[in-house]
Amino acid sequence: MRLDDAFVSACEGCFPLRYFMAFEVRARTDCRIDEPSVLGRSLIIRGLAPILAAHPGLTVDLRLSEVLADVVDEQIDIGVRIGPMRDSRFVARAVSTASLHFVGAPGLVRRLGRPTSKDTLLRGPLTILIDRNTGRPWPWMFKDGEQIVPARPAFITDDPQAECEAVVAGIGYAQLPGHLAMPLLRDGLLTSLLDRLRPAASTLYVYRPHRTPVPARVRLLFDALCGILAVCEDV
Repeated sequence: MRLDDAFVSACEGCFPLRYFMAFEVRARTDCRIDEPSVLGRSLIIRGLAPILAAHPGLTVDLRLSEVLADVVDEQIDIGVRIGPMRDSRFVARAVSTASLHFVGAPGLVRRLGRPTSKDTLLRGPLTILIDRNTGRPWPWMFKDGEQIVPARPAFITDDPQAECEAVVAGIGYAQLPGHLAMPLLRDGLLTSLLDRLRPAASTLYVYRPHRTPVPARVRLLFDALCGILAVCEDV
């Protein structure tokens, strides 16, 4: 699948769509949801359960993916993205921050010592995530605007959850999104590193095409997803 040219243009220069790359709802007699696997397995399924219980005639077809979809050609009714929404074809609602964190397992930090600078961090064992849309690694992002792809990573994967598990296991340091990092930091399974180097948080949006009238099922799920994702960095 691919993005249409206008949507790609709207994304240029904004926070990467990492971990939030394909979330769609198609409202027909049922609703199809294609979304990032990490959010789908955690927040979304639990959050939609009471909605489906209250609306027994509504069917959700859930497809898990980290691949971007074509917003126009695939007639997507609801989507999720990170970064400024500059495309007038969409009605967007800001629902959460989207932060990135440098993290490592406490055991790894004790063994190697806490990184004290960007250089010492990048010299350590690192993990990288492959962008399934391009086949290339996502770069690490820093507050000064620099973007770096680690040259000799200890672990490479195209699955966000696998990267997360590798970091918890002490294989390497990583840059993880807030919705993955925060619960593990609170539980003591990960340690935050070099917070002063973190890039500024961006914004997570739920959006839908600018169509009228808006079907009731689209409005229902749009509002529900906004509420669910509002706490995506607090779970």
